[in-house]
Parts: sequence; C-alpha cells; structure tokens
Amino acid sequence: MVAEGLPADVALLAGGLVIGGLAGLAGGAVCAVRPRSALSRSLEGAASIAVCAPVYWVGLMAIYVFSPDIGSIPLPFVGGQGTYAPLTDDPSRWLRGLLIPWLVLAAPLAGMCLRMMRSTMRESLDQDYIRTALGKGLPWGTVVRRHAVPAGAGPVISLAGVTMATVVTNAVLIERAFNIPGVLRLTTRAMGNVEGQGTVDYPLLQGIVITGALTIVLANLCADVVLAWLDPRVRA
Repeated sequence: MVAEGLPADVALLAGGLVIGGLAGLAGGAVCAVRPRSALSRSLEGAASIAVCAPVYWVGLMAIYVFSPDIGSIPLPFVGGQGTYAPLTDDPSRWLRGLLIPWLVLAAPLAGMCLRMMRSTMRESLDQDYIRTALGKGLPWGTVVRRHAVPAGAGPVISLAGVTMATVVTNAVLIERAFNIPGVLRLTTRAMGNVEGQGTVDYPLLQGIVITGALTIVLANLCADVVLAWLDPRVRA
C-alpha cells in the first residue's frame, strides 16, 4: 500500500514545496523592493490569509468554486475529485488532478516564505555591499537579482525545510479533500475512526509514519544543499 501511494505523495509534496517556495521568494522580493506599493500591500494581505486559513477548508472551497462538475466558476484545465491519474498513464489528467491541490498546499508555505523574504531582503538591501555595487555603476535590477535576492533567500530556504512537517500534515488533509490516492490519506483509516469502532492498523500506521519521516529528512537535506549553493559561507 505504501509503494502504491508513494508516487502520488511525492508528486503532491514536491509540487507544493516548489510552488510555495518560489511564490514566497518572488512575493517577498517585490514587497521588499516596493514596500509601499499597492501590489506589496495586496501580497502581504494575501499572505496573512494564506497562513491563517485551514487547508482543508480552502481545499473544499476550491472544489466548490473551480471543480468542472459542481464549481460555480469551472475551469477547463482543473480536475475535480477523483480525477488524479498516474503520470505514466495520463500526463494531462495527472496535471489537472494536482494543479489545485498544489496551490492549496503551497499557499501557507508561500505566505510564511513571503514574510521571511520581505524581512531578510530589507536587511540585505541596507548592507554596505549593496551600496558598493550601486556605487560601481551596476543597475538596480542587477543588484537586486544577483546580490540582494540570494542573500535574503538563505533564511527562507531554511524555513521551508523546517516547516516540512507542517506541509506533510497538510498533505494528509488535502489528499482526503481531493481524493488523491496517496498513502498519507490512509492515516485516519490506519488509526481507526473517532468513535472507537474498528481496530488500529499498526503495520500501515508505522509505514505511514516512516514515509512521512523520510520525506521530512529528504526535504531538509535538499534545503541544506540549495542553501549551500546560494551562500558560499555555508559551503565553507
């Protein structure tokens, strides 16, 4: 059961991490460079909502609004519940089935990364090496892209690795909401229902725990590798 559901788990978690991390980095950079603009304030407000809103509720609302069968604003490239298919069987259906779950899973991470990126990049923009680069005649966009963003992205990458346990927990709820056939959605089944009926499936529960723990460890390892690539001080 773990082997059958693991590909769906990996696809959901990887997509959510990539989308959430990149969206948070980009949004935080915009908020740091243009702190008083209307776009910056809108992004900060959206980040606050994304951090506070429960992912299960957000997932159900996304189904209610965008699902092609029951949604009030159906989108042709978005799949509904039960539309997931393995990548090797139907790439188009695989993408349609994971698009909204990716966005729902990525939203809290993007909000946290945006806040962190905004703070760290504001600090990096006040450093002496930024003024030195501008004094040498480098364009403002080049200075931001090549110096300020890598310096501010380090703590954000570390934050993404630390919050991986929360991302895995959210993935359990999202797989239940969107009926994604991952092993994480079997957690409640392995634990038994809340009324106490049925028995606890200890082998399945242990497999789910080990899978989640290995996923968290691998995600933190990838975060450390990316951080070492960005920051020469970490490589040293």
